[in-house]
Amino acid sequence: MKIDLLIANARQLVFFENGQLRTIENGSVACANGLITWFGPAEAAPQEFEPVETLEAADCITLPGLIDSHTHTIFAGSREDEFELKLKGATYQEIAARGGGIKNTMRATRKATRDELTATGLERLRNAIAFGITTIEIKSGYGLSFDDEIKMLEVIRSLRSLVPIDIASTFLGAHTLPPEFSENRQDYIGLICEKMIPYIAENKLAEFCDAFCEAGVFSIDETRTVFETAKHYGLKLKLHADQLTNSGGAELCAEMGAVSADHLETISERGIDALAKSNVVAGLLPGCSFFLHVQYPPVLKMIEAGIPIALATDFNPGSCMTQNLQMIMSIACTQMRMSPAEVVRAVTVNAARALDRNDIGNIKTGMKADFALFRAPNYQFIPYNFAQNHISHVVKNGKIIFSA
Repeated sequence: MKIDLLIANARQLVFFENGQLRTIENGSVACANGLITWFGPAEAAPQEFEPVETLEAADCITLPGLIDSHTHTIFAGSREDEFELKLKGATYQEIAARGGGIKNTMRATRKATRDELTATGLERLRNAIAFGITTIEIKSGYGLSFDDEIKMLEVIRSLRSLVPIDIASTFLGAHTLPPEFSENRQDYIGLICEKMIPYIAENKLAEFCDAFCEAGVFSIDETRTVFETAKHYGLKLKLHADQLTNSGGAELCAEMGAVSADHLETISERGIDALAKSNVVAGLLPGCSFFLHVQYPPVLKMIEAGIPIALATDFNPGSCMTQNLQMIMSIACTQMRMSPAEVVRAVTVNAARALDRNDIGNIKTGMKADFALFRAPNYQFIPYNFAQNHISHVVKNGKIIFSA
């Protein structure tokens, strides 16, 4: 039987069955036509397998390909000057009030050409692959005008043909109020709802619509208006919710059937209860709390309530300038007290749910053959040996796309 790739004799295969993390010591996986066709103990591999390529993995553990379900990968410029201000005590809100923050990146991104954004995006996506990421979500939100938001989304679309990983695209026009609309916020919301969203939906430039629902940014009512329009045009919903202040974003996500509610550092008991009664994934971004030196989301309460937890980098120039999802796993363990099994689930199975995908995020026959191979004795070692990149190989659709 011809197969495209055999990952042979992995020290440990890590997968999920009936909601529980399982391992197979000395395991193998067979891939054909981009899908997993068999996995199990190496000694049980069918003798009739004739692999085109064999990847010997005796010194590696094999996980499903990592999924970074919340990023802002496309932007121009950087904000290390603001980083220094934060070290001196300035808050995120204070910097934004001075015209910095998102507006700082907006100005640089508006000036950047498509080719410039594509080149930097390509470099960053290659970095993401090297960290074991086989699927990534990328948001717009640094254009904040019709032309510049479309420019960002078209760059995201063009990158799909330049990298061998899956890219989910999210429209985040409601990221902040651009300066030219500072005196008339309703006109900007009208621009989003009457021009941006219809054009984006018609041209299939995004799968999701997101908003920054936060005090001083977009209110619950304004966010609901944007989301009702997005749903009307067939976009799925994700939300920056309850990050800096509790605004009721989690409850709005539950009410409107969002795919994920992200951040949630200040989520209330009422918000936890609302998410627990819904199908919304909690997309947590502990790198932001680490970087901004603010509180972490109450993840153990969410887990106890039965809410599925995803973890992502939130890679962006203002609050989490890292693409190292393995480091995020370590922060989740050390600062939020998640277990290694919980963080592995959060960057695989649950991260797939946060992108409304059921064909990735696990090692299971019939699913996409996406794998991250780590030089490690076991999966617990990844968050334990922190701030390292343990990747040996990355496989996407049954093909080796990165080798360390």
